[in-house]
Amino acid sequence: MARVESTIEINGPIDEVYALAKNIEAFPEFMPDVKSVNVLERSEDGRRIVREWVGIVKEFKTTVKWTEEDMWDDAAHTCTFSLIKGDY
Repeated sequence: MARVESTIEINGPIDEVYALAKNIEAFPEFMPDVKSVNVLERSEDGRRIVREWVGIVKEFKTTVKWTEEDMWDDAAHTCTFSLIKGDY
């Protein structure tokens, strides 16, 4: 399976930036290429979340849909995600 890694530096308090990143359901409010994000499963501890995404590709006048599993590590301020199915 392919693997993609990305790193970005953001000049802000890590707890605030991490909280924004973790609030994925709000992405459609400020990301025009994200149409919707719906939670399908959430572990009791909140570390594992399965979400269904719908994105918009304006250039091709189409949508893409995928389901991913996110694994959140609050201590390390990281999220590792894997594609379960879809176009991603």
